[in-house]
Formats: sequence, C-alpha cells, structure tokens
Amino acid sequence: MGRDGYAIVGQGRIAEIVGAKSSERREIFEEASGIAKYRYRKNEAERRLAGCGVGAVDAAFNVIATMLDRAPHLERYAVNAITGGTDAQGEATVRLTEGPFSAAGRGSDPDIIIASAKAYVDALNRLAAKEREESRN
Repeated sequence: MGRDGYAIVGQGRIAEIVGAKSSERREIFEEASGIAKYRYRKNEAERRLAGCGVGAVDAAFNVIATMLDRAPHLERYAVNAITGGTDAQGEATVRLTEGPFSAAGRGSDPDIIIASAKAYVDALNRLAAKEREESRN
C-alpha cells in the first residue's frame, strides 16, 4: 500500500469495521497497512525463544544455546547454597563440552535459574576463548 497507496474497502465492510471491538479494528488496519506480517514474524521469533526443556533451568540453557547458535553437551550441573536463610545466595556450576573443548562456568544469584544461566554463559565464554586460542595456534 505505501504512503501514497489506497485501500479499497467494500461498503458492507465499513459498518463491520466501525462496529468491531478495538482489538479487531486494530487487526484489520494492521492487515491493510501491511504491519500484520511483521507482527507474525515477531510472534514467531518470541515463540522460538520461549524455550522448551525439562524444567526452567533446562529451558534457559536451550534458549541461550539457540540464541548463540551453539550445541554444547552438558556434562555436569551442580547447585550449592552460598548463604543461608530465606534470601540465600545460590551458586551454580556447569561443565560443558563442545567438540574437543571442555570448560566449567560458575554463577551466583538469589534466583537459582539466573545463577544457572550465568554459569552456562560463563562456560560458553570460556569455551569460546579456548576455541579462539586454538585457532591462533
């Protein structure tokens, strides 16, 4: 349609648009203006990144690996309490292997899922450093 384009709307359709709910009107206008395809693409990307796994930690690991286009093998995963009480700090330790390289990562946070994600990213960063070092040699 574009800035100087026109949209042809049938006579019966005007009453339908005016009488529709605001969310339905929005869909009609987005479709007419060409925005709907971008909303669909955005929703698809969000759905892909929503993550699936056996529990929240596995889902977080899967999302991170997908975003970074990596496929490491999780060798070891451990969680320990650093402090006690209801606001305890947790520490997660992760050991990953990808190809000939292996690396461990650690992360801490009161939320164990976030601590686990930090540990996973730390291990991926260490793997990447080993890969860069190997490529220099």
